[in-house]
Amino acid sequence: MSMFPSFQLLELNIISAQELAPVSRKMKTYAVAWVHSQRKLTTRVDYTGGANPTWNDNRNLHLALVP
Repeated sequence: MSMFPSFQLLELNIISAQELAPVSRKMKTYAVAWVHSQRKLTTRVDYTGGANPTWNDNRNLHLALVP
């Protein structure tokens, strides 16, 4: 058994966005982050921020270490 971890932890704090192009009157904005297309993280939906949404969401992603 290895004494080293088999993964690294990546911590993301997705804070906000500014001046998004309006795609509808009532925008329901969220952010998506990923390192690999199979492992995506999403924020909660901001229903009230419009073109300047705020999430301030902390997310953790475990990244496998390749030998």
